[in-house]
Amino acid sequence: MYLIGLILVGLGTFITYKASSIESDKTIRELKDSLNLKNTELQKKQDENNVLSAKILEFQKKLDSNTKAVKEIAHDISKISINTNRISNIIKDEQRQKGKVEFDTNAYEYYEVDLGMVGGLIKKENLNNEETNYINETPFSMLIENDKLLVSLSMKDKNGNLIFDLKKGEWAINKNIVFSVNYDSSGIEVIDREGNIILQIDLIKNNFKVVGTFYEKDGVTLLHPGLLMKVLYSDPNYDKILEEFYSKVVRKFVHYGENYLGKRLNQRQ
Repeated sequence: MYLIGLILVGLGTFITYKASSIESDKTIRELKDSLNLKNTELQKKQDENNVLSAKILEFQKKLDSNTKAVKEIAHDISKISINTNRISNIIKDEQRQKGKVEFDTNAYEYYEVDLGMVGGLIKKENLNNEETNYINETPFSMLIENDKLLVSLSMKDKNGNLIFDLKKGEWAINKNIVFSVNYDSSGIEVIDREGNIILQIDLIKNNFKVVGTFYEKDGVTLLHPGLLMKVLYSDPNYDKILEEFYSKVVRKFVHYGENYLGKRLNQRQ
């Protein structure tokens, strides 16, 4: 009996051990399966991270490329802006060195022409054909085309160099001598580099006036309302007379600033 009991106890212990061993194997398998699942999920996350990193890297490359492109575009815009400003300045300089002045005509039948002590009335219809007159030795003409009064005259310095040329309203200057020209639809004014007004033409209503200094071979003709005078270069008072003449001429136009063309200092006189 004792032996049988001992056998039964040993058999129970074996069965219990076997059951425990089976349970342990199951737990190990479950742990392995769980670990494999975690590893699979981890690998999947790692793959997703790699894809995301690749996309971020590609985006960064594109961003760097776009940043470089933006910088290049900004540089190109800056160059265009500089060139535009340069062209604008060239155009402004061109406008200051040449242009066209057209005087507005009106319903008057006659025009009063004031050339100092010489002048008179000219019938408007007679201005439809250009006729050359002279301010002493300087050719001068007026012509109406398309209801615009166009003037022609050429001015030279005492050495015979052309300094201002006006032909049917189209004008150009010798920029080495002339400082500025300003004009509008009823007048034009030219000043030299010493600030002297060498020519001033105004058409106010039907009154056409010319003021200026017209250099000739042996002297200069001074023209001002009520004055037509020639001063010889050999005159000992030449400089004084010329200075006094310039002091009497009142400037009418603006000759400074960025956009002065067409602007007058005061109301028309």
